[in-house]
Amino acid sequence: RAALQGNPAHRDAHFNLARALQANGQRDEAITHFVAGTRIQDDRTPLYLYYLADAYARQGAVTEAEPYAREARTRAASFGQESLVKAIDEDLRRLKAAGGRSDQR
Repeated sequence: RAALQGNPAHRDAHFNLARALQANGQRDEAITHFVAGTRIQDDRTPLYLYYLADAYARQGAVTEAEPYAREARTRAASFGQESLVKAIDEDLRRLKAAGGRSDQR
């Protein structure tokens, strides 16, 4: 939080804070920070989108998670990030199987 006070656009600070918040069960606030991390478009954006999709999925919000997961997959593929593409594909299968039910993790 201190890093964000000094630089509100600090992408890594948003990402790290989001992960900590999610681990502490503060998923809504975590999502806000994951979203902030997706504002910059580069080769790290697919990972940020993937974590954002995961945060929604952990809330049971499949309809919100799926578009972010698909966008993360498209971008990861464009950067040749094959291991990330595989992980996203697995999660997309789980999201489809969840079909809008509550948290499946």
